[in-house]
Amino acid sequence: RRIEGYRGGRRPLEHRALPVADARLLVNLVASPSRGRLLDPFAGAGGVVIQAHAAGWQTYSIDADPTLRYGLAELADLHAVGYAAALPFATGSLDAVATEPPYHASALASVAAAVPEIGRVLRPGGRASVLVGAGQAEAVLSAGQQAGLTAELHTAIDRKGTPVVCICWLR
Repeated sequence: RRIEGYRGGRRPLEHRALPVADARLLVNLVASPSRGRLLDPFAGAGGVVIQAHAAGWQTYSIDADPTLRYGLAELADLHAVGYAAALPFATGSLDAVATEPPYHASALASVAAAVPEIGRVLRPGGRASVLVGAGQAEAVLSAGQQAGLTAELHTAIDRKGTPVVCICWLR
């Protein structure tokens, strides 16, 4: 059966749906004239993948939720069920990463663990953009610095009453 949409549950890590404007922002922040290969390692409902594909990127998605595999397989050029802290890509094989991990405090360890993997899979000169919960920002920035990523943007955004931080890195 074709999956028409995904709203998830109402518990802290279940409700995931990125607004179109935020997905477009993340994709625009990593834009390059040649496009190339873009990964969303916390793909959720696929908003970043949809925007990246529309912008001409070859899209890859990863999400730990196996329920999403059918819908994401239709949206991305390649989808895998997996964890952002153990990406199944060769070192330096991707041009960009754009993602919105879960904001809940219980997800902080997983989000911070994903940052070194994001740095590993990016090619030199590649870019990454993430929207994280305001309470996650310092730990995520620190993980990026330790992974050898250069922060180009670090700005707070009020997302309808939810404080988030947009971070963009250069490899």
